[in-house]
Amino acid sequence: MENQIEKNIEHLRNSQLFRGFTDDEIEKFLYNTKFKIIELNRGAILNVELDKSIFVLYGSIATYETNIDSVKTFINYFEPDGNGLVAISLDTPYPTVSVEARKKSVVLLLETNSFLITDPSIIFLQNRVQQNIISIFYRMTENVMQRIIANAESLSKNKIIKYLRQLKSEQKSDKLQIPFTRQELADHLQMDISTLMRELKNLQDCNALKYEGKSITIYKI
Repeated sequence: MENQIEKNIEHLRNSQLFRGFTDDEIEKFLYNTKFKIIELNRGAILNVELDKSIFVLYGSIATYETNIDSVKTFINYFEPDGNGLVAISLDTPYPTVSVEARKKSVVLLLETNSFLITDPSIIFLQNRVQQNIISIFYRMTENVMQRIIANAESLSKNKIIKYLRQLKSEQKSDKLQIPFTRQELADHLQMDISTLMRELKNLQDCNALKYEGKSITIYKI
């Protein structure tokens, strides 16, 4: 255990899990819980029970799910900065989940349910680790929400462009007459009015079109 810690102390020190810890505090915490540090070469599969928390200390880890038809599907990737806790769902119908290294990586396996120490100094360290885990979860959730928002904005933009291209084909002109009010157009495209106006403004700001009232002149869409 000591060799594992000493060999990977830099990775441990840089981990969000031990943010604010000294090297001595990291060692003291790990010596009083069940842990394992594993080095993985690219493509290596991590065989681990799903009741353990997996923290990426270095490199990049991906999770895949194989369904009943043996089809392997990518789930997510995990790296030390902002997305370092490997999250595995235990309630999938056929939970055949594999954890694989995308490149040379180092992971920390930690049984957080083994925090049964009564020493106040160890309990203090455990509480700090739990707070850091909450912060990691918050950051991961924030990243997911940002991706959802970005995907939604991309979908809305594509809907608008597809509609305008269709209208151009029908009216055979680059200067289009929109047969809807802004609210009616938003309803027609199944988005809220604020999203419609924001995306139209973005398209106008990049000189893709110009809109005024019910008239839209398209330049490069």
